[in-house]
Amino acid sequence: MKPTFFPKERANETSSAIEHVQISLKRKGCPEGTVPIRRTSKEDLLRARALSRDFSTINFSRSKKHFPGQLIVDVNYAESQLIHGASAEITLNNPIVNPSQYTNAQIWINGGPTENPNYIMAGWTDRDTGNWWLSLGKGEAHIGYWPKSLFSYLADGADSVSWGGLAKADSNGVGPPMGSGLFSNNYYSSFFNRIEFVNGLYNLAYPPNRKSVRIREDSAKCYDLHFVDYSPTYGTNFRFGGPGGLDCTYLCSP
Repeated sequence: MKPTFFPKERANETSSAIEHVQISLKRKGCPEGTVPIRRTSKEDLLRARALSRDFSTINFSRSKKHFPGQLIVDVNYAESQLIHGASAEITLNNPIVNPSQYTNAQIWINGGPTENPNYIMAGWTDRDTGNWWLSLGKGEAHIGYWPKSLFSYLADGADSVSWGGLAKADSNGVGPPMGSGLFSNNYYSSFFNRIEFVNGLYNLAYPPNRKSVRIREDSAKCYDLHFVDYSPTYGTNFRFGGPGGLDCTYLCSP
């Protein structure tokens, strides 16, 4: 299945990127029109239960609530019109964590009131159906979609979008590395290139400059972010990350 609509500036792109997306199966391939689904193991269920108990991926940029041990750096963007999707090119460099730590780089697409938001971690809305699609690569390899009926506030679009990194410390208060484990001033730090969103007219757009976004750094001692205005080579982009460690104090004002 394919979406019936593409955001402008992507409809004419070639499908060459799809050639680099390969999924290998140990057994016979899936029938046409279906996708492989990974079998859920006991370890997966235990890990999911632990994460749901100890960790929340709520977008802290929209919430005054703070979850102990969790720190974030992100770029938040909002418009007067609804936002219909977001994308980015993201790098991570295999950060090492222990079983009770968590670190990631992700996108938050948010809708609804702060106290009870809907949010999704990637995707864009099909203008004709309202479903939220997940696509991979410039060639738009379409992974699948979430029906609009799943959402109470995102069915018509989102209020804001954020791009950034999030980390959760272990029970001893030790924060894991974020990104490549290096601060943003290091050449080898991780980055988000071409941070883009689908605007109210269903055109692909980007935050124009530093003044148009809100940047958040919960603990610059452990993790930071450096925003760069649009360039033809990398689009609107930023570097982020840090080594983590002890005493990663939550410094954000409410």
